[in-house]
Amino acid sequence: MIVGDGEEIARELLSWVDAKGTDGFVISFGDYEQGLTAFAETGVPYPQRLGRFRTEYDAPQTTLRQNLGLVGQADPLLAGAVR
Repeated sequence: MIVGDGEEIARELLSWVDAKGTDGFVISFGDYEQGLTAFAETGVPYPQRLGRFRTEYDAPQTTLRQNLGLVGQADPLLAGAVR
């Protein structure tokens, strides 16, 4: 568990990535809406300033399926669904 302000948490997460000790994170907050907003405003800018986290997406895709290159492929979960 990591406790601190957004930059402290981001710094610790980056140290884990640098040590090759992780391939992802699960982040939770006591008050989800307030915590997520605070982390987005104070934690995310730290790795962005270091050039370690993107500031925008490369392509103007609008859906996860488009970003994953799945456009035009049938969605197996919607096969047979009434539209």
